[in-house]
Amino acid sequence: MLTSAGKFDQAEYSGEFAGNQVGIYIEGKKKVRLEARHLMQRSDGIRVCSPVAVRASHDVTIIGIAENFSEAEFPLLSWDSNVNGSVQWSARNCTPDSDILPWMQLTGFGVDCNRVEQANSIGLIFDVKVKKLRLGPRARARYGEQSDGVNIQSQGFSGAKGRVVADTVGEAFDCFGDNTEVRVFAKRCYAYGVKLIHGASFNYIVATIHDTAGHGVVFGGSNSSKKSVSYNVVRAKVAGVGALGGFAHASAIGTDGTSALYRPEHNRTYVRTTNGGHLMQYAVFEESGSNNIYEVDGDGFAISMGEITSTAGKGNLIFRKNNSRLNACVDVEYVISSGEIIIFKKQLSRKSVDYNSESGIFIANKSGKYFIFCRINLIKSKSSEFISFYIMKNNVEISKYDAEIDEYCCSYLWVEGGATFDCREGDSISVKFYTQNAENYTIVPGPDFSFLYIEQE
Repeated sequence: MLTSAGKFDQAEYSGEFAGNQVGIYIEGKKKVRLEARHLMQRSDGIRVCSPVAVRASHDVTIIGIAENFSEAEFPLLSWDSNVNGSVQWSARNCTPDSDILPWMQLTGFGVDCNRVEQANSIGLIFDVKVKKLRLGPRARARYGEQSDGVNIQSQGFSGAKGRVVADTVGEAFDCFGDNTEVRVFAKRCYAYGVKLIHGASFNYIVATIHDTAGHGVVFGGSNSSKKSVSYNVVRAKVAGVGALGGFAHASAIGTDGTSALYRPEHNRTYVRTTNGGHLMQYAVFEESGSNNIYEVDGDGFAISMGEITSTAGKGNLIFRKNNSRLNACVDVEYVISSGEIIIFKKQLSRKSVDYNSESGIFIANKSGKYFIFCRINLIKSKSSEFISFYIMKNNVEISKYDAEIDEYCCSYLWVEGGATFDCREGDSISVKFYTQNAENYTIVPGPDFSFLYIEQE
């Protein structure tokens, strides 16, 4: 189908179908099947709402492609207040670049963006592919990165199930609704890969996201829906955060909405992320929210809770997997004097760390919290004195651990201790031996006797 339907100017634009035409409009129908290819007819006087719109219908099947819609404004396929139905839809090479409208939003497939009497669509199954679906430079300058592969604006139960494959778009998947189950494959997202906002709840999202400007996955706040984004489960693999631009605090997982009345809560996220040399600052950046749980394979990246405005609420939990860590031990028996740094020369395991086994100095390669634990065993001296070690940060003592020599103990003694400390990128960590007398002590080697363990939390 070649369409030039939907002519309107700024004065006529109302944001509702009542005043605007579409290419093919299906309303109040049952068991309709449409297969079509939709091409934009280029004309300076044409403004197209949607090539296809389906409203208040039952069991409709849409199979189609939309291409080259340089002035589309509404979703290229608009699906509102329908019961059941299936969609196989592709949209590509659409770059509207007008700046005369009050608002511009380009969406490959939009669900309940213009509901009938506030009724949600239910029972939808979809498979949507979009490529090069992005506002042009003039439109972006006014409206921002307002383009979505799929946008579900249901308020409350949706129950939609489907797949989104998106390449070169603002956001691959933008969800307001509840109880959706969606698989997302996203590449080159100039805003976010996946966004849950305006009270989206009880959704299950599995996403693979490569190259974004902002967060790979973001949980937003809301005032209009009067409920929080909550009880969602997201499993995501995220790479290349920050590859496409300069979003502040770009992270694999982020929360937003510090000024919103309703902030994200009770969400659970499992994320595996690598950066690939780009600009990602955090594995998780929680600006707001409470009682959220994150399980993170962060490849050493830090986690921030409420850094911008200190609004992150209570009850947020972090579980780290495969994060930056070091496990090293003393490999041979040697003599140490008071004031010397203990050298844990043999590295038993390490990941994403900078540790000098000659000097015994560990350098934090990312800002964040680090758990540091040390144990040393020594051959007992004839003197009965206190011995200690200090955990040092930037050559300043930050924690001290003591052991008293016991005349009636066996021929060895030990000191052990550890805690969690805040470190900035580039901070140095070491362990310094101390005793009250001038005698030297012999350190007992081995991973069970004298070792150092550091892990970024």
